[in-house]
Amino acid sequence: MSAGIFAAPDADSQLLGGVSEGEEVTVEGRSAIGEWFYVRDDQGVEGFAYAPRFEWTGDYESLPVKQTTVTPAPTSTSPSTGTPYPLLTMDLWDIVGTEYCSRGVWYKSVYIQGHGGDGVYTYYWNGEQLTDPTGEGFTFEVHGAGGPIIGTGKIVSGDGQEVSRDLFIAEPDCGN
Repeated sequence: MSAGIFAAPDADSQLLGGVSEGEEVTVEGRSAIGEWFYVRDDQGVEGFAYAPRFEWTGDYESLPVKQTTVTPAPTSTSPSTGTPYPLLTMDLWDIVGTEYCSRGVWYKSVYIQGHGGDGVYTYYWNGEQLTDPTGEGFTFEVHGAGGPIIGTGKIVSGDGQEVSRDLFIAEPDCGN
């Protein structure tokens, strides 16, 4: 089950990143109220993630309480205009419940979305361009013929920033 990483223990707060199903994060604490872990992913993104979306066997109450801290977002400066832009980040995860199998091939949807930069993004999967520049997130389908796949999502912002990340997608149970 995938989950967002938020700046505060509230799904309406700023989304900082995401955790795909099967991806591991470090649990560093919990929120003072509600059921939110304070986590750090493998890219160093830290924030609050809704605890019931994780498989975790530790003692929730024994975790240190983390407070919401608002820090200014890092910025990048456009080389052509000198305009400062927020640092480009990405959401990339496979979408639970979209998998299906047909004639020995499995299919699953993947979601990718940019944050920061100039707000205009071109999306790539394994080096292939998926979209023309857009301000929206994008969902696409991947497929495999046996075993899991690892693909690379990449986002290029209109201000020249780019970010990429590998995504491990487990083979769904096709009843084999």
